[in-house]
Amino acid sequence: YYTGLVGKWHAPAPQPEMAMAFDYRNFYYGHHWMRRNGVMRHVTDLNLEDSIDFLRNRPMDKKFALKVSFFATHAWDGHDPPFGPKNETKARFYNNVTIPRPKTGTDAHWRRMPHFFQEGNEGRNRWRNRFDLEHYQKSIKDLYRMATEVDFAVGQIIDLLKEQGVYNKTLLIFTTDNGNMHGEHGLAEKWYPYEESIRVPLVIVDPRMHKSQHGTRNDEFTLSIDLAPTILGAAKISPS
Repeated sequence: YYTGLVGKWHAPAPQPEMAMAFDYRNFYYGHHWMRRNGVMRHVTDLNLEDSIDFLRNRPMDKKFALKVSFFATHAWDGHDPPFGPKNETKARFYNNVTIPRPKTGTDAHWRRMPHFFQEGNEGRNRWRNRFDLEHYQKSIKDLYRMATEVDFAVGQIIDLLKEQGVYNKTLLIFTTDNGNMHGEHGLAEKWYPYEESIRVPLVIVDPRMHKSQHGTRNDEFTLSIDLAPTILGAAKISPS
């Protein structure tokens, strides 16, 4: 396989091992806007640009595996506002709607938390800056806008796979490393063992699947612990 990894990566990255694992790699994260070649660019555009570069310049006679680690919809920690979509997306999407607050996003749910959940809890601090009554609509709309930008980027990657004639030969997996709290229980972030935090999306398009399975949905829990065995199984490799 010709292998690539672009975008968010902040796990250990010893150069010899990373060079063995990935032929193409470009890591960056932490900000929604970054400078590349003297121009400020949105991080999702950079994720897309590097993905397209990998696909266009890969050896066409080899199988390939590409991991695109979109930084969106991660918040820009310490920045105000915490979510930074592109201006054209802000002008186009979610302006004339009111997004409902989560059913568990009430003061009563926060007060039911264990006694050690105090106002100084970091998840509570970030809730105040993102998802309290004052900030909720702006933050959640900007977060949804960033998710929409990722949707467009994924669509362009798929379009290129079709253009190259490999879409119907390629396994596609869309997932994340964690869920997130968007005000549920009066909290933000991903550190708590609630369903919103521990469940992850898992969307799979596998050309080997029978047509009867196309478009089907399974509402069972998918957790991060499921991802490695699922991917290995799809590649016919036994987890060990």
